[in-house]
Amino acid sequence: MANNRTLGRGSTRAALARVGALLLGAVLAMPVATDAQPAPAAQSDGAATTPPANEAVHELAEDTAESEALVDDEHEDDEPSRRQCTAQDVLRGLCTNAEAARASAEKIWRLMARAELVMPVVFDDTPETELLAYYYLGAELDLPFLLSGLYATAWLGLAQKFWRIEGEPSVDFEDPLIGLGYRHSIALGAEHDLVLVHRLGAYFPAARDSRANLYYTTVDWLTAARYPFEVPSLGAFTVGVNVWAQYLFRQYDTQLSDGIGADFDGPGGANTRMRLEGGGLLQYTIFDSASAGNLLTQFSTGYRHRVRYDGSAQPDWYWALGATYTPIPYLSATLSLEHGYSDILRGGSAYFVAFDRDETAWRLALFGRY
Repeated sequence: MANNRTLGRGSTRAALARVGALLLGAVLAMPVATDAQPAPAAQSDGAATTPPANEAVHELAEDTAESEALVDDEHEDDEPSRRQCTAQDVLRGLCTNAEAARASAEKIWRLMARAELVMPVVFDDTPETELLAYYYLGAELDLPFLLSGLYATAWLGLAQKFWRIEGEPSVDFEDPLIGLGYRHSIALGAEHDLVLVHRLGAYFPAARDSRANLYYTTVDWLTAARYPFEVPSLGAFTVGVNVWAQYLFRQYDTQLSDGIGADFDGPGGANTRMRLEGGGLLQYTIFDSASAGNLLTQFSTGYRHRVRYDGSAQPDWYWALGATYTPIPYLSATLSLEHGYSDILRGGSAYFVAFDRDETAWRLALFGRY
């Protein structure tokens, strides 16, 4: 935030300048005794030219505006700085659609990179409790000539396991994503807008479990809503809702080979046909300035419902608590504690487990954009 004491001095100088401008204008505008009749005002394109006295007032007013701009420039570093703005940043609450539109007017393409390290809160002898790392490269291209707010996106990724399983590589591809997105806002009140992002995409088989199960593609739909607001004496908040749906196309209804994916309880299980997910989040901005960067905390929770080809269903849920720090406009770092997805049906009975150490992990993510 700006320094209030310094701003007070700037405002005082600006006020004195305005008073001086008014006094000078009054003096210059006083009538002068003369025998000559006043000349008619010259016309130019239907408008009268400005008399000399008013010209002086306008010139002084322009000088005053320039001095005020210099005062504002002195405190430019105290204002939020979010020059690099992607659709991912809109979803993360790091920028608004208006800021994304301004960034798009300067450059319609953006490159992104993300690296994640997942570490369980406990370690034992099972592979599921070892380290995992993910590496992604992405791109966005705005399409304003088709529709304002429309963009295309694509992501490629690798997954790395820090343990060895015979016959499996330690590094494998992640399923790539290609999609179209649309950003827009709905005015709610005088100060803030409801920010909406919609994305329709498709994943294609590249990961080992996708290739092993004769997987064709997954149609993916995401709608995310964010609404920022301020609470006096507390600060800036953002509430959000995510609605996510996927439909998977496979050659066979049941799993083939021994390539076990995250949607299977064991070899030979039924393949997942559809995933439906809904969740909410709450963000709180601790600080946001060009000199110190942006720091926000976030809590999110949600429910996912998986429907398999044999008609069975698997409900599960998740929660996550973390913080994101953006020291410079090109880089963000997130540290979060994540629980789930946690099965709600266990042994045929419904159990709601708020915390299971075997299903909880730390996640450190670095996100860069250009």
